[in-house]
Amino acid sequence: MNEDQQAVLTLFKQKQTDYGEHMEAIKHIWREYGRRKQPDIQDPAGFAAGLEYLASKTFLGPKISQKACADKYGVTSHKVSQAYRRLSDTAGDIISSYWRAAVDGRFQTPPQNSKLLDELVDQVLHMQTYPGSFSTELTMDQRFMLGDLFSSFYRASFQEKIELCVELFTIHPYHPDLYIILAEFSPYNHRKKKILTKAMINGENAMDPFIMKDLTGELWMEVDARPYLRAKAAYAEQLIREYDFDGGILQYRELLRLNEGDNQGIRYKLLPLYLEHGYYTEARALLDTIQESDIYEAILAYLTEGLTRRTKTLLQKADHHNPYVKEFVLHPKKRPEDLPDYYGIRDESEAAVVAADTLWVWKKHKTFTQAFLDLS
Repeated sequence: MNEDQQAVLTLFKQKQTDYGEHMEAIKHIWREYGRRKQPDIQDPAGFAAGLEYLASKTFLGPKISQKACADKYGVTSHKVSQAYRRLSDTAGDIISSYWRAAVDGRFQTPPQNSKLLDELVDQVLHMQTYPGSFSTELTMDQRFMLGDLFSSFYRASFQEKIELCVELFTIHPYHPDLYIILAEFSPYNHRKKKILTKAMINGENAMDPFIMKDLTGELWMEVDARPYLRAKAAYAEQLIREYDFDGGILQYRELLRLNEGDNQGIRYKLLPLYLEHGYYTEARALLDTIQESDIYEAILAYLTEGLTRRTKTLLQKADHHNPYVKEFVLHPKKRPEDLPDYYGIRDESEAAVVAADTLWVWKKHKTFTQAFLDLS
């Protein structure tokens, strides 16, 4: 950040008292705008006023008009509007990530050790991808150390996990699984996608060229391919979090093509997306490969046929196989806040996942929902 950019930030901090808890995020937006545009700042007050107006919109601060912002900083309303438009146009992806995180209930104030995390993420973002398999450069002791460090994540606190990431980075700065972890910890969507893109590239580069060609359909059987497949799945999940459902669907379809055995459970993530977004032909084909899918059979029947006798029969069958689903639909607050990573068949854990994945159905199609709830 140069002197002119720092002057804008200093003036903004002097004039406002309402954004203390979001100051780091606001500084991040401003720094990123400066990095991308390198603006010629002749009037710091205009940019500072625009930054406050943007903060009021982004972080739901006190309602303030452009005129009030202009009066506060001693500039014209036109300058506030102009600065606001420049900021929002350039840093719109960052701003959207805050909105989406807030809507999804995922935004949290960065932890105290976020500086260490930010420094590590910055290093990763500025690194070039590796053109081959970096693992071949490691000694056997280093490979064992990597395994031990990854294993330590299961019992580590958040701060300890960040420190483990630093250790991992010093040994293998291109490891896709490390990048997946860093993407999960980063609070900014545009950074998550960049990190995961690098994870996929590094994962693919680390494989021998024949693997992707000769083992397509059973790629999971090649241990060296698994980091790539995990990175691809994480990238798909990130696209879906950002409401790029079609992009996520395409990534999931590619994963099923590469790994027909579906060791990652991609089918169970893809099927609800097909149903929600109107890909009924694809949903039908996928359902034919899945056992114990009665509730999804009922949903597809309703979406394509309406509330027919067949639809009601399928609903009855689904309710018989797992009555917990109806309980969670009827009483949403009973659903666990955190969904299980693994779940059984016909139990509460499965019902919690199914109810969450089909929430849109019960909200949008009241006739279908009532028919489900009326089952005796």
